Amino acid sequence: MFLFAFSTFARIGELVAVRDIPQEHILQLNDASLTYVQGEAKQIVVSFRKFKHDIKEGAKVIRFTDENTGTSESAIESLVRFLQLRTKLPGPLFCFTTEHPVARSYFDKILHKCIDLCHLDSSKYKGHSFRIGAATAAAERGWSDSRIREAGRWKSNVFRKYIRP
Repeated sequence: MFLFAFSTFARIGELVAVRDIPQEHILQLNDASLTYVQGEAKQIVVSFRKFKHDIKEGAKVIRFTDENTGTSESAIESLVRFLQLRTKLPGPLFCFTTEHPVARSYFDKILHKCIDLCHLDSSKYKGHSFRIGAATAAAERGWSDSRIREAGRWKSNVFRKYIRP
């Protein structure tokens, strides 16, 4: 989930169950697909049907490969492994074997445990850190403002606040 959140510039509320947000507003299994080349997954295509500021524009499709994420671990391989374990029934993309969606509180708890294992101050990291990190990493890799805005589904230049030193 961490690699997926980073690679898609996702808002945490797009991936996990959050109180007062309908479950159908989070990514569903059929919102993500893999593109294969010679039997190997090479690209993830994600359709964000509902997102902040979508204002009747319809779904926003994001495509990414491991080459344009800049991570040392493969988000694509991680998603393939996860999908092999995930039930094939429709529902939230990220769910437990019980088919219940991952809750925000659970995501935060695991994130903080992982940050602690890295001997970092977990109080400085939140679910939104993936979106901030993605924008920052893209800027460091020389992406244009318009490319970052498109990838993060920003309508304005507010994304510049996300780019951190």
